[in-house]
Amino acid sequence: MTNSLSGVIKDYANSNAIRFHMPGHNGSDIKIDTSMDITELSFSDNLISATGIISDTEKLIASAYNMNYALMLTSGATSGIAIAMYCASLFGSNVAIVGNAHKSVYNYANIFALKTHNINCEKELEKLQDLSAVIITSPDYFGMVTDYSKYKGKHLLIIDQSHGAHFAFSSKLPDISSDADILITSWHKTLPVLTGGAVMTCNNDDIYTKLLLGRNILHSSSPNYMIMSSIDNCVRGMINNGEILYENAINAINIFKNNLPSRYEYLPVSDPTRLVISLKGVNASSLASILEKYNIFLEMSYLDKLVAIITPYNYQHLPKFLQVLASINLQENSFFDLDFDLVIAYNYDERKSRLMHLNDCCGMVCMTSIGVYPPGVPIINKGQVINAKLITFLTENINDIFGLITGKIFATDNTKE
Repeated sequence: MTNSLSGVIKDYANSNAIRFHMPGHNGSDIKIDTSMDITELSFSDNLISATGIISDTEKLIASAYNMNYALMLTSGATSGIAIAMYCASLFGSNVAIVGNAHKSVYNYANIFALKTHNINCEKELEKLQDLSAVIITSPDYFGMVTDYSKYKGKHLLIIDQSHGAHFAFSSKLPDISSDADILITSWHKTLPVLTGGAVMTCNNDDIYTKLLLGRNILHSSSPNYMIMSSIDNCVRGMINNGEILYENAINAINIFKNNLPSRYEYLPVSDPTRLVISLKGVNASSLASILEKYNIFLEMSYLDKLVAIITPYNYQHLPKFLQVLASINLQENSFFDLDFDLVIAYNYDERKSRLMHLNDCCGMVCMTSIGVYPPGVPIINKGQVINAKLITFLTENINDIFGLITGKIFATDNTKE
């Protein structure tokens, strides 16, 4: 292995690795090359103000999703979250988050001065004044879809469907629902699209106008034409062939799960292409490391679960994956409890925030979102008090943690009333 970034990536690309991780092309040839890396020319339209060929692709995407409008993005679903939160800020000052959410939801809520409220049911919405939006992640990282129709109301319903971009192209997959006021999909996660390719869709004229304004403000003015071309190729190919492609992939998944050794457990999920395997209490990260020695790379290991993203471009490797799993003797080892008993601080001075070493921040107030990536869901958010249990976890898992800066925490003093 070489010591340069391009070197290690080329080594991996040439290793014939089995890729059960994003991006959804899984290293296959998607007919995109550097000669297509262009800028806004007389014929190539402008993403920020699309009126030509880019607009045509967006209309095709909207039709595939059974929505009125679509907006392409080349800086990932995170930029879609940013645009959606900007839009939410135009309607009120509070957002309700149902279940877990990606760190970007909290980060952009903070940027746009939106107060977040984690709720468990629709009745809790009645307690919130000046509510602008309800935000739901569906499906989650483990392929589970939430019934969000009951949250449709006077507020914006924002669905982060990043992991469900492929749903539109097969009747064997969950529906892409038109109930969402704003739907955010990350195409590169599950579809044959270059990393960074994402799409927002909506039905309402006024919301669409605000999303266009948000994209104009927040998206890079130098969009990547190779990414947009890969989205264009994808939507055209999937409209024509998606049904049979996903039927073949799902059939292979069914064979895999029916032959999985009993020491593993296949966990039923809403999305049949999201393979979630329980190790029944055994630490999954150690098994993921063993799999890498067999040149098999998964999307995620989390507690005692392995997660693999299966696509029409990697399902042929499932027999090899099954063979290797059957050959491994699981070693009993424990994983860390993620319940940190965190409390909220109600009196602190954000202006005194500073970077602090892990060992020096016990009792301080966290000023950012911190968690394990993947899945990118915070385990502590801004305004919560850092405790010793959390510090131990961060120290022991520092290579898998997002939100730290050079291994330090951005925090401030906890000033009690």
